Amino acid sequence: MDPNFKGFRSRFCRSNVFRGVVVNFALFISSLSSLCFGEIVATSPNYPTIQGGPHGERMFDKSAKFPVGIEADIILGGLFPIHNNEATQLGPPKCGSLNAERGIHRLEAMIFAVDRINKDPNLLSNITLGMSAYDTCGWYTRALEESLEFVMKSLENKATPTSCESALKKNRIVAVVGAASSAVSIQVANLLRLFNLPQISYASTTPDLSDKSKYDFFVRTVPPDNYQARAMVDVVRRLKWTSVFTVNSEGIYGERGIREFTNGAKAANICIAGSFKIEGTSDETSINAIIAEFLRHPNVRGVVLFCTDIDSRSLLEGAQRKNAAGSFIWVASDYWGTRTKPIEGLEKYAEGAITVSLAEAPYPSFKTYFTSLKPGNRTGNRSVINPWFKEFWEKQFGCSLKKNKTSCPKDSNLASHNLRIDDKVPFVIDAVYAVAHGLDAMYKRLCPAQAGLCPEMKTKFKGKLLRDLLFNVTFTGVTGPVSFDQNGNGPGRYDIYRLEGGKYTKVASWNRELYDATKLYHGSRNGTIPSSHCGSPCSVGFQKVYDREGSCCWTCMPCQENHYVEGNFLPSCYIATRLLTFCYHCCLRSQAISCLLKILIRESCLREIPEPAVRFQRRENAHLAQNQRN
Repeated sequence: MDPNFKGFRSRFCRSNVFRGVVVNFALFISSLSSLCFGEIVATSPNYPTIQGGPHGERMFDKSAKFPVGIEADIILGGLFPIHNNEATQLGPPKCGSLNAERGIHRLEAMIFAVDRINKDPNLLSNITLGMSAYDTCGWYTRALEESLEFVMKSLENKATPTSCESALKKNRIVAVVGAASSAVSIQVANLLRLFNLPQISYASTTPDLSDKSKYDFFVRTVPPDNYQARAMVDVVRRLKWTSVFTVNSEGIYGERGIREFTNGAKAANICIAGSFKIEGTSDETSINAIIAEFLRHPNVRGVVLFCTDIDSRSLLEGAQRKNAAGSFIWVASDYWGTRTKPIEGLEKYAEGAITVSLAEAPYPSFKTYFTSLKPGNRTGNRSVINPWFKEFWEKQFGCSLKKNKTSCPKDSNLASHNLRIDDKVPFVIDAVYAVAHGLDAMYKRLCPAQAGLCPEMKTKFKGKLLRDLLFNVTFTGVTGPVSFDQNGNGPGRYDIYRLEGGKYTKVASWNRELYDATKLYHGSRNGTIPSSHCGSPCSVGFQKVYDREGSCCWTCMPCQENHYVEGNFLPSCYIATRLLTFCYHCCLRSQAISCLLKILIRESCLREIPEPAVRFQRRENAHLAQNQRN
């Protein structure tokens, strides 16, 4: 043996043997699960890492760490979409533009929460909590690579002193906070559950994640989208709309969300005039075609969106190109919510939009904290904690912080800007606190007579125990009472907003039902509730001609000579089946028949008309009756 050999660096110790096995096995399992969702992920640890950032630098090595200069006893992992993903023609996507609200705001919320917990003498006393967070760029392959880092850090304490003593550390990753996107969280959950690592999301809302047979280590402080879909159905019903269009983004969030809305709408006898999906390859031509279809039905003004903020903005841009201001009333899910990004510069075409957002939870302490931040405060340089804060500052003030070439005014501060804090920030804070409460319960159970971590928590940490305790935590958080149901879901509470003059105004709330909704459209500029319906009732002598088979939208066309429809009665057995509508032959004599005779004839006709046609007519009668009740 080389006498100068001093042993491998800790990263090449026994844990590195685990790394090779873990990486290949975990990516193999994730690949199988991805196929179930129709997606392929990397199947090799050599899969190229996403490149990006404003200057094209490699960004995977960057991570936010807190506290600085103090060794933490327990560390939480964090996954945030600091940047948007940007598709490329060949190879993996790149990290694109900065996500100020969904990325920086939420990351700083986690840092804020960890700092507050460490200062709380009644929560995890004598224990220092730390965090290490990565930028997912909203892309699951990248998030999987980063999650593997968390997995390896969670396994490092299991290295024995004899095989790799230098690798034994006092701290380790015990849980992961994130991710934001449902698609990303599903992939991460598939991986983390293999290693008993609990995961708590602050924004992933797909109902799929409620399935504890698949995602048993996943919990969330937000409710699943089936609650949100019910809230949106109740909004449409309260507006007395009988028909709407729907648009969803490609992916789990949009597809599952709009499916839940559609099911609820059908149960409420609300007609879906047309359904459209914006795919990743959709261009201006595709968006223009969707807007053109909307304009073809001027009476259907309601458009329900389960879309990303980027896709929602694309629709507004399409409305702008078609000069369709005021033609539609958008009813948008929480991805639009109260954000300014979808409407900036397009307020005219978004006017009157009704948006859904998780229940408002004002938290002035965080806004005060966030607006006090500067690139050079705290530990002398904010970038030591948050490596993306410099980029955020440059974007916010349109300046440069390059060494010796700073163009940012020294008196710049965030407090002077009218910042709207991202609506998921309270749920990030509650997610961190939920894990802290679970760890506190674990600490009191395993280390009752010791100040600081005992061996049971230091080297024999049990993720399953933390998971079980996490499912049962109850505390008062920023969003109100925090607890989880049997599926690991947070409570379903929403606020409803209306956009007028570029500003969001709260007009209703929802908690299992709509309430405080007297101003849902009361007080709008024209003072009336806009209508949204497929077609008006046809007059006597006119028949309904449906747009296409299976459609619930129609136009009224005059019957042929000696044919007409009178109310809901069937005065003759003649039926115009070609048009899928009911025009019945009736001579002048039949018009004088008494009401009783008409009823008898009607019953006779229904027996002679083929069963599908009878069902069709009864459905129409029910639809008209429901409209009259509303």
